[in-house]
Amino acid sequence: MIATAVDWQGTARTPGALAAAGFEPYLLAPESTYARLSVHTRAHYQLKSEAPLPMQAITVATVVDRLAPDILMPCDDQSLALLGAIAHAPVGGVPSDVYARLRALIALSIGDPASLAPSIDKLQFAAIAKDTGVRVPTSIVATDVREAQAFGTTQGFPVVLKRSQSSGGKGVTVSDDARELAADFRTLQGGDDNPLLVQAFVHGATWYANVAAWQGEVLCAYGVQKVEGYLRGPATVVRYFHHGPMLEAAAALARRFKASGLFGAEFVAEKDTQLPWVIELNRRPSPGTHRGRAMDVDMYAALRNALTGTPLATRARLDDDEVHQFVHLPLEWMRDPDSLYLIYQRSDAPIDDPRLFAALFDLGWKVNRLREQT
Repeated sequence: MIATAVDWQGTARTPGALAAAGFEPYLLAPESTYARLSVHTRAHYQLKSEAPLPMQAITVATVVDRLAPDILMPCDDQSLALLGAIAHAPVGGVPSDVYARLRALIALSIGDPASLAPSIDKLQFAAIAKDTGVRVPTSIVATDVREAQAFGTTQGFPVVLKRSQSSGGKGVTVSDDARELAADFRTLQGGDDNPLLVQAFVHGATWYANVAAWQGEVLCAYGVQKVEGYLRGPATVVRYFHHGPMLEAAAALARRFKASGLFGAEFVAEKDTQLPWVIELNRRPSPGTHRGRAMDVDMYAALRNALTGTPLATRARLDDDEVHQFVHLPLEWMRDPDSLYLIYQRSDAPIDDPRLFAALFDLGWKVNRLREQT
């Protein structure tokens, strides 16, 4: 497991999910990462997220050479970008044979390295998804605010603006009119002439396709709906279901990018038709991927089966009429301490992982105390 973000709580649940699937999880991450507290983490090696990229790459190469793992799992967008950078060019100071083994392991773990950057670059992804035959909102790439305003006038407001790289809702805005668009455009450009994606806004619910793939072929997948959560941020209450058209679109993207590993494709289900429009691709486990085991669609187990060449030991999908709903702790508690979901819905509290449970409970308690004081 490679992680650079210290506040990405999905990483905290990954060691338990990996261990339950038969893996031995080792962690390369900053000291303050919650995942190091998990009883399932076999060992923790420190990765300094504030260090320059070449230094991080050397750390990854050194630890991977020492451990000789069977597979690498980038746990957040920054660690995925780090692996992409390593695969793109040799790491200075690392012997050529060590680098060759590392690059081969990256290719095994995430799929074709050449297709990684286009799949996560928001500017490139929209055009590639459309070319693949997947339904994607109309968009343009603009460097001038007047281009963006003309698009909004033609397509209608609101419109979405995106940087080429964004994560956790950062680097994305929704503009309700031309004046707001101009301000948002300048903010995202940050004083430079960087191009931005200008995309039509689709009214509807946020859906995700959680996928385990191997060499471009889907092993198992299910749909996820954001029931509650933060605006343009993480979901705190989610519903799991099967939706054929959305999963077919996700499978087409997996084939196009020759993806391996776990990923999530974000969609908007059009309000009136429920047709899924793809928004972006996240080439790392989604925060709730650990819940798949409770539904017998275990993505970590499917990945291990693919790695070892053994038959799939989990279901490939949910049944057509099957629905599950989970509350994410402590996020829902932090969002609304009086939430009825905390009382009436099933939560994913890690009660079998005492130190991790205590740390997450402490985080939620501190946030709620701060809310009371302010």
